[in-house]
Amino acid sequence: MKRENLLLTLVLFLVALNIVVVARTFMRQGPPGPPPHDRIIIKTLGFDEEQQQAFEALKFKHRSGVIQIEKQFESVLEQYFLLLPNEDQSKKDSLDAIICDLERRKAAVTFEHFRELRQLCRPDQQKTFDNFIPELSKFIMPQGPKNLPPPRRN
Repeated sequence: MKRENLLLTLVLFLVALNIVVVARTFMRQGPPGPPPHDRIIIKTLGFDEEQQQAFEALKFKHRSGVIQIEKQFESVLEQYFLLLPNEDQSKKDSLDAIICDLERRKAAVTFEHFRELRQLCRPDQQKTFDNFIPELSKFIMPQGPKNLPPPRRN
């Protein structure tokens, strides 16, 4: 009898453990739908279904432009660091200017994206958008590593 109780307890424990593992797996995936930033924008501005669809098109256009610039940036950055063994100052200056221009273009593409997003809003939503700009700017700021220790001083 003790052996049957032990086996029953073990089976119940394994079933409970399985339920916990499956539940945690589904909870980690997050809710379906748009990414968190998009949900915040849609909810804050109170976009209707038509505005949400237009927002999706704007996001695709913006992301495509940024990806194109980032590919160019990677290529230029590779050339830039290849100058290390035998530094050619004129070539370095030229690549510096290209890097700055690519960053400027990326900022301009994002500025245009938010301008178009504002135009997508109704007049009452535009006031909310204008107040929401500081929060929007946090979405696009580089999110550097947060767990790095401070630099060591010698």
